[in-house]
Amino acid sequence: MAVACLHHVEDLAVRDDAARSELDRFTRARDRDLRGNDGLFLVESPRVVRRFLRSSWRCRSLVATPEEWPSIEPLAAARPEPIDVFLIAHDALTTLSGYRLHGGALALGERTRWPPSATALIERLPPDGPLTLLVAERVVQVDNVGAILRAAACFGAAGVLFDDPCADPLLRKAIRFSMGRVFDVPWGFSRDLRGDLERLRERDIEPVAIELTPDARPIARLERDGRVALVFGGETHGISEPILAACRERYAIPNAGPDEDGEERSLNVAVAAAIALHQWPTKRRKTPSELHARASGSRLLDGNAARWSREDVMRAASRAACHD
Repeated sequence: MAVACLHHVEDLAVRDDAARSELDRFTRARDRDLRGNDGLFLVESPRVVRRFLRSSWRCRSLVATPEEWPSIEPLAAARPEPIDVFLIAHDALTTLSGYRLHGGALALGERTRWPPSATALIERLPPDGPLTLLVAERVVQVDNVGAILRAAACFGAAGVLFDDPCADPLLRKAIRFSMGRVFDVPWGFSRDLRGDLERLRERDIEPVAIELTPDARPIARLERDGRVALVFGGETHGISEPILAACRERYAIPNAGPDEDGEERSLNVAVAAAIALHQWPTKRRKTPSELHARASGSRLLDGNAARWSREDVMRAASRAACHD
């Protein structure tokens, strides 16, 4: 049993000081505080909490209503690490957390290894056969990062490679928008995106820009059954010139043409990623359980990094502070 202690909380009264301290972490928890002080992240809603507990990310503690606990208990009991569990009434959980969108369950996860590296992601990609990887450059909106991960899981992408300016996928909103697929889909952060695109090419994975450029071809012409990395740019400026230059092929999603002001119509980056993945299917979709099995223990850092350092804490905090 991984449940270290089961606390029945009434009127938010907990006598044990250690338990009280742990429960207080859920009190109006902000991403900035969890990330900066303790290297934690918050997971919300029963469905997402269950997906989190099936993953290889460590769980520290969770709170749940008595109604939701039976569906969560078997997964919590199967965890290798001890978990503090607090059973609490729905209204009391709303008071504790400070918001109503918890759905009856919250959990705290540990960033025991952070940030997941591009090296670990690339080296563990299948060496042959059809493959689709998503690459996100300067996607700073948290909801878009979550939606990209959700699309990657839905359409069986091999993973998502983010560059350093992208928003933190473990922010609460990103986790929620991904519907917990951030714990299924392998992902990593690149600190040298152009160099990593060359490394992908060395593994017979061709970077392909999805961008509205004059020389872009309709995405329907993209050759199928190959190995591609679909590259998407940020919400404001799209793909940067250096990254665009690193992509030998460029494709666009056809639209209705310029608007009434003569400006090119464009899609939200997460929507564009979903359309591109649907347009470019692999021979056989990976199920979420297969994605998780492949991701467990493989999307995390390689052996050159251990725990979340203070430098990494500060880097993550500065990168995503504006999203709290």
